[in-house]
Amino acid sequence: MNSENNNTPEQPDRIVHRAIRLLNTLAHEYFQISPQYGEDGFRERVFNRMDVLSITNPGEMILSKGEVRTEKVIEFLGHEGETIQSDVGWIYFACAHTVASARALQTGDQDLAWDLLCEAHKFAGALLATNELETVFTQAVANGLNSERAAHAAKGSHRKHNEMRAMAYEIVLERTDWPSQAMAARTVKTQLKAKYGEVLTNPQNTIERWIRAMSADDRAKCFTPPKSTSKKT
Repeated sequence: MNSENNNTPEQPDRIVHRAIRLLNTLAHEYFQISPQYGEDGFRERVFNRMDVLSITNPGEMILSKGEVRTEKVIEFLGHEGETIQSDVGWIYFACAHTVASARALQTGDQDLAWDLLCEAHKFAGALLATNELETVFTQAVANGLNSERAAHAAKGSHRKHNEMRAMAYEIVLERTDWPSQAMAARTVKTQLKAKYGEVLTNPQNTIERWIRAMSADDRAKCFTPPKSTSKKT
């Protein structure tokens, strides 16, 4: 038996195993970025939509030569709202290539499946590298202050920020008759202050930015369209 064959990465079980690990990583990172969608946010908002399309209409998702359609991934990204964070983009592209890898594996093209999974890991690597740089910066600040208490505070600030953003989304989504984003932001600011105190540096602007980052569908459900001011002649 040729021993080299035991080390080839094209074995289907190895491809599947690595794809599952990668998807679990993407799901974890998506939850850290968008906690308002819950722990199933990645599966429901990203993976399922791409997976279903790749099955029902594979040509829309994957080119005949096996490449992922970039414009389709960007179209999916549009559901994340007007303000797209760069790390969310990495997640979408990594997921798209993982889904394409699965389709290639189903057709028996193990070489293409492995190539696509390697591309997925490149996008995931960019995502993790970005997050690692943030962690290094946080640790550097904590070390500069030379305080255990400061280290815990620095590491916890990002988590608290995500908690407040998730609470803000919940408050906004409770109503369907907000007259304006500014009024919704003022209401959110009051409730966040009651729970967390004066944490945000510029709360009104920050909360309005969070609202603008909501998906277009969510905003349409929550805010009353402005009335026409035109007069009949």
